[in-house]
Amino acid sequence: MGGLRGRHVPVVEDDYLLAGEFRNRLAGEGTPVLGPVPRVDAALHLLGRSARLSLAVPDINLQGERSGGLRTH
Repeated sequence: MGGLRGRHVPVVEDDYLLAGEFRNRLAGEGTPVLGPVPRVDAALHLLGRSARLSLAVPDINLQGERSGGLRTH
């Protein structure tokens, strides 16, 4: 994951344990992590206010709501 060093990455995941694991692994590689964000509306809000994002790590199903719409942001 060394290629992610210095890139801003939101973790969009509603499972607390998985989100923590993603966050810890990314942060351990020097990646500034935003989140975790557990809901689609919160993820859209984060994506709308942060211009420094490099990529996102979204869960497909966030509390019963599909997260596919996040790809267009």
